[in-house]
Amino acid sequence: MTGVQTCALPIYARYAVVPRQQPGSLVFNDTRFHPAERLVFGGPQNPASAESFRGDNVNADRLTVVSAVDGLTGVEKGQTVAEVTLVGLDGDERRYGLRYGLELTTYRRGSPNPENALWAYYGPAFVPRGPSFGSQLSGTILPIDPPMRVTRIDVRFLADAGLLMVHGLGLRDAQTFATRSIVSNDRVKYQPVYEDLD
Repeated sequence: MTGVQTCALPIYARYAVVPRQQPGSLVFNDTRFHPAERLVFGGPQNPASAESFRGDNVNADRLTVVSAVDGLTGVEKGQTVAEVTLVGLDGDERRYGLRYGLELTTYRRGSPNPENALWAYYGPAFVPRGPSFGSQLSGTILPIDPPMRVTRIDVRFLADAGLLMVHGLGLRDAQTFATRSIVSNDRVKYQPVYEDLD
């Protein structure tokens, strides 16, 4: 042999790695969410208690948040336990505090409805193993005035104990009034590697 021969073999593969989504979504204020699927779920020492999501440049005039907290200790009504930051096209930021007893309350039933929110879900908790219990999720609507083009939504837990559970985020378009519901695969840390045109 005087040279190296190569042979190209066609390889066909199709991969799709996407976060799990369950059927049976609910709607609060035109924002889709599922009581068993959390966009943010974590405590103070857990990196999962802070997440960033793509906003797709929606020119939003209001933000809807479906959330709850669990296991809080020593928290007073009105204390800010979580923060949502909207980041605009030019890098400007607007921060919204989620206050215990005002914009959100506890996940386990028994707490009164927060003053600035409504019940988005009131039913059994989705527990993979073990007995279920009564649960509740608060839905709050935060005005964005003046409207802004949102490129990113950052959510983080601020309390020293307990868990933050965000089940739904929605941005309402100021012109069309259509709501862009944020889903698990809108996380900034998930980047498309390859996508078919079809």
